[in-house]
Amino acid sequence: MIDFETRPDGSTIGPDNSELGLNEAYTFDSGLEVTFGFDTSVTNSQRNNFTNDSVFSADEAAKFELSGGSDNGNGFLSSTASGQHDTGRDATAQEQLGDYFLRQGGGIENPKGTAFVIDYNQGVLALSGEIWDIDSTQKNNNQKYESWRVVAYGEDDSYVAHVDSPKGIHHSKNGSLDSLPWVFSVESSAKLIHQVVILYTGSATSVGLAFNNFNPTQAAPPVAPEPSSLMVFGMGALSCIRFRRR
Repeated sequence: MIDFETRPDGSTIGPDNSELGLNEAYTFDSGLEVTFGFDTSVTNSQRNNFTNDSVFSADEAAKFELSGGSDNGNGFLSSTASGQHDTGRDATAQEQLGDYFLRQGGGIENPKGTAFVIDYNQGVLALSGEIWDIDSTQKNNNQKYESWRVVAYGEDDSYVAHVDSPKGIHHSKNGSLDSLPWVFSVESSAKLIHQVVILYTGSATSVGLAFNNFNPTQAAPPVAPEPSSLMVFGMGALSCIRFRRR
């Protein structure tokens, strides 16, 4: 599992907001290489017709965000956590978030014209990860909510599968993912996955993508229906794989 606590070569990340280069690959003993970045020129046609062939290509580096506190770039706003920005709701969530996660280059902004792109050099049949702090800015309705779509594409750029996040709800309501992760899985029965794209599908405009704990070859284990406060345990039993330092 890639927890983004170190750079791909195993070195320390360094100062907050350090870039993860578009060609810096997390490399595994199997020869698998995974890179991350943002496509900053996504059109409405691409977004609405995501089941067509992939035309997404990363052109902007993701950044390592130091959890806790506030600076010139943040991943998300915490309404129920002790820290205002980039903080897990409680001690368990904060431990899962860790010291660093990935965010978009511009920090909290309108993400409609961007897509988070994960590229593989080899095909896989499953993957899983976390998107943090999917909530809503309005208490009485969901008109200004956050939501995301995770789409997998094959070697020939053709659509394979997708999964949608829940619509975010206000932090004051039960089930809110404010300062908590949404754990997603994408699986394919036969066609290999070579690219994953995360698109914003919500209506709120000041939003950050906070991405963490990515397993490039394993789906997350099934989670039995539980109170939302227990969702932070969703990755607990996930089988880990180690990446090889270059």
